Amino acid sequence: MAYDGDFYRAYAHYLAEPRVRSVHDCVIGCISGHPAFGRVIDLGCGQGNEFLHHGHPAFYVGMDCNPLPIDRLGQGTVTGDYRADFERVVGLIRQHGIRAVVSLFSVECTGPAADNRLMYEELFRRTSIRAILSSGFYYSDRLGLETVGEAGGIISYQTFSDIEDRGSQMYAETQAAIPCPSDMFGATPVEVHCLLQRHDAFDAELAQRFAALSANPVPRRRDISGLPAMPRL
Repeated sequence: MAYDGDFYRAYAHYLAEPRVRSVHDCVIGCISGHPAFGRVIDLGCGQGNEFLHHGHPAFYVGMDCNPLPIDRLGQGTVTGDYRADFERVVGLIRQHGIRAVVSLFSVECTGPAADNRLMYEELFRRTSIRAILSSGFYYSDRLGLETVGEAGGIISYQTFSDIEDRGSQMYAETQAAIPCPSDMFGATPVEVHCLLQRHDAFDAELAQRFAALSANPVPRRRDISGLPAMPRL
């Protein structure tokens, strides 16, 4: 999805909000020192390139439909739809020896969980990446809904923990759920950060640190689907 300039300006203000910055810095700080996240491709990087500026990887390439142009040594962006241009994603990972994929509020928000799982599995199967950080969210007052309308007129998928959609023989997944109220998205979003690690490169210490960020377990949509929405907090 290609967003307009008004959305990107609003999103830049969102990323600067103290509560948002605190949560994101905590998550990025937890994983950015790991060797795998020194060479990353950022799927759905937008025009803020958040992981580039706050994760400080040694090598970074971002992909989006209308990214902010960057062309510096060890840093760059390419124009493309990472779902439609998946072969190009695989090619970039192989070409640049990329070891991790990052997608902050893009992959998880733009497709259903089962489709995203298949995409993650293909990335692990066809490349040598060791880990993926993919961030999503759910609204605590809109539980049971697969998609929600958000600020800027966008429709987003919520992230839940249904094992039927998220389980994989290719990787182990650790989730961290952190409430993140903001001016842009309101009082009830809970961010769900998903750390996926290839089984044969699994770092238990990293997974433990990441899990410790979580304020509460991520609910299963199947357990709450059809129930009335929770009251607004």
